Amino acid sequence: MRGRALRGGVTAGVLHNIGRLALGQHAPRVFADCVRRARREGVSLHEAPRAQIGYSDAELGGALALHWNFPQELADAVRHHPLNVYTVPEKEGSLTAYVVRARRFALAYGISDGVDTAQAGRVPREWSTRPLSKVLADAGGPDGVIARVSAFLESTLAG
Repeated sequence: MRGRALRGGVTAGVLHNIGRLALGQHAPRVFADCVRRARREGVSLHEAPRAQIGYSDAELGGALALHWNFPQELADAVRHHPLNVYTVPEKEGSLTAYVVRARRFALAYGISDGVDTAQAGRVPREWSTRPLSKVLADAGGPDGVIARVSAFLESTLAG
């Protein structure tokens, strides 16, 4: 990913949970109920709000992104980020595909926002085969990727 695509991917990664943030800020009791329901019933945090209020946090985020006049591709990445990487309706290399893969990577390596359940040890098979295995190895493996993300966050927050 280079240039514009890299900036788009970083932006989509930062913004993908804006619906969750909005729900937590504007309806904290509803959000807390959804978190409890997801854990109690063993459903995803994207399914629990849909059952309770009629739409998921990702759908809310996608609608907000469009309301705020974000580009369609960015709004799609926000709306579709909880999808399985194999059912992503977007083309390979789209912002949605990048965000879905990044979320899977983070959860598989035990990195969570504190609300999603990390799935440490459930590393997707695709990362042990080319081309992703080479990209991951070139980046220093999971630890290298995590170190780069940490450095990016530190420099962003400092400056």
